[in-house]
Amino acid sequence: MENRYPRLEINLAHLQHNVSRIVEKCGSCGIQVAGVIKGATGHPEVAKAFDKGGAAFIASSRLEQIEDAINAGIEKPMMLIRVPMLSEVSDVVRLTDISLNSEFEVIKALNEESRRQGKLHKVILMADLGDLREGFWDKEEMVEIAEYIENRMINIQLVGIGTNLGCYGSIAPTAEKLEELVELAEAQEKFVWEIVQQADMIESERTAEQSFAKMHEMYRAMWQADQDYDGARRSASRRAGGDGEKLEQYNASGNNICGPFIGKVMEKAIKMGESNACMRRIVAAPTAGSCGVLPAVLLSFAEDFPATEEMLVQALYVAAGIGKVIAENASLAGASGGCQAEIGSASAMAAGALVCLQGGDAEAIMHGAALALKNMLGLV
Repeated sequence: MENRYPRLEINLAHLQHNVSRIVEKCGSCGIQVAGVIKGATGHPEVAKAFDKGGAAFIASSRLEQIEDAINAGIEKPMMLIRVPMLSEVSDVVRLTDISLNSEFEVIKALNEESRRQGKLHKVILMADLGDLREGFWDKEEMVEIAEYIENRMINIQLVGIGTNLGCYGSIAPTAEKLEELVELAEAQEKFVWEIVQQADMIESERTAEQSFAKMHEMYRAMWQADQDYDGARRSASRRAGGDGEKLEQYNASGNNICGPFIGKVMEKAIKMGESNACMRRIVAAPTAGSCGVLPAVLLSFAEDFPATEEMLVQALYVAAGIGKVIAENASLAGASGGCQAEIGSASAMAAGALVCLQGGDAEAIMHGAALALKNMLGLV
């Protein structure tokens, strides 16, 4: 009697092998794979095969299948591959890491529920390109909501956009449709400084306005420290002080072979370092010992090139992001990494900020930071 009915047999070893091959091929193109388990009714053993095969996510349109996968011990991020209902927002946040969305009210509810649960929930905004299944029809509305998420929602992270093709409306994934999706993605692209600001908003639980105001305060503190320099001051040991004033006089003579801009940077860096030694107020960026580098570059640029304070604050965000990457992967401490850790990191931060001010994209900013850091290697 058991064999009277249709029965599907799954070779788990073959499935895992096939998944691993797909993951390998997609990985070579920078594509991550989500293992969709609903086709096998969410069977935990199938989910485990996807997991062992290297799928980056376990995905389903059914929350009970996702919960079964979690209970089976799978620790991969879970993805809900449909638009959540308002009535299930609590379970969506509890069980999944990422969901597809096209309803603003749902996204707001997800943000509030994520705050209650102390989580960060990731969303992919869906665009309807004609398949009639789900997604925003109004592309301008989609961009506006993306901007709202980035600037106003602390517990929601926008990680991309998506669409359905070849489904309900049988719309083919043509080059034209994919280009339309790319254009939507580009409309929502963030600058490097915005990415760093978003991270600060999440970590510090600030709004975009509060975060920007705090960074602006940092910039004004740098500016004020430069204005308050006094060449007559000396450190407690009497060894530091007065050299910044001498460099200012030398620059004024026109004899500095480095040119006026680099000469001014050198002057302001020395002045800030002396202010630190004389126990004056400075901004440790990234450390007190290297406090002169970043302000010297930004303040000199502000004096010699057209740049608003808003642009300079944005450049500070870029510098902060570079500093955080270095701090988390190496060290900012001179005690453990030598001067290359302090001055080298500060120089990389300043270089990235300067490229930002000159209109460089993310790749150019990182090249600028890398070149500065490479030139400091070995400085102990």
